[in-house]
Amino acid sequence: MIWDPRADYDTGDWTGIPPGAIAIAGRIKVWVNSKTYWGTKPTFNVYAFTPGTPGDISAADYINFGSIPFCNVDVHYDDLVVGDRNDFELNNDGLNYLDFSNLISLGIRNANFDVAGVEHEDPDGGLYQGCGPVLSCHHYTARKALLEVDYESPPLIGTYDAQNIAQYSARLRGRLMLDGGLACEGRFEYGKTLSFGQITDWQLVTEENPSINQGYFTADVAGLDPGSTYYFRAVAANFMGTDYGHGSAAYKSFTTLPGPPPKVKIKGANIPNRLAAAKAI
Repeated sequence: MIWDPRADYDTGDWTGIPPGAIAIAGRIKVWVNSKTYWGTKPTFNVYAFTPGTPGDISAADYINFGSIPFCNVDVHYDDLVVGDRNDFELNNDGLNYLDFSNLISLGIRNANFDVAGVEHEDPDGGLYQGCGPVLSCHHYTARKALLEVDYESPPLIGTYDAQNIAQYSARLRGRLMLDGGLACEGRFEYGKTLSFGQITDWQLVTEENPSINQGYFTADVAGLDPGSTYYFRAVAANFMGTDYGHGSAAYKSFTTLPGPPPKVKIKGANIPNRLAAAKAI
């Protein structure tokens, strides 16, 4: 399998990995086509793979596999599930190989079949995107090998338009798009300039399910000046780091409603001194 983890989360594609992520577990999920085999206990090894060009490989290509097995698993054929993907866990070497800043290329080989000197050597040269008894066949999208990664990362936050805007108050809105697999807190920074200067209290926020527009949190702010423009941004933090939003979701602005008209000050009357003196006599 060949995978680019650098997808831009700002686009909402979310097929990549956020910046600063650390893999804590991983597994290759490989389709089992049949149980046509020699022997009863094959060894499946996952290796790094470096094809000449990124993309799907149209035929088995095991020459470019690395020399370090990232997964070394003895599996009885009876334990393999036909017509479904089977999981092969990556070891520490495999997890350390997962550099999320570049293309990730991994493949799986059956050590019983494609190693020189073995009686039943696989003539097709391994199991990467080939069509052997255990495979991830390039002809079928549903059968391609998958890499499943568990990771921890800093959060990803977005700032959304304010609500309930009044003369002296407003409700600020943010959305936790990714919690990084950790507990997160969120708050807002706001002010009349992009230096902000004022903050709300931290509150516990949860990602829940972003695909159905959840993960929102709010804070009501008061004591604002009427008829004034304010800028604000959502902030999220977890054990791995802090995020201040990105792109169009980095900050928003709003203008409070105008205040009441100023009161008219009535000036006192000027009475000439001579008139006041005449009335006093």
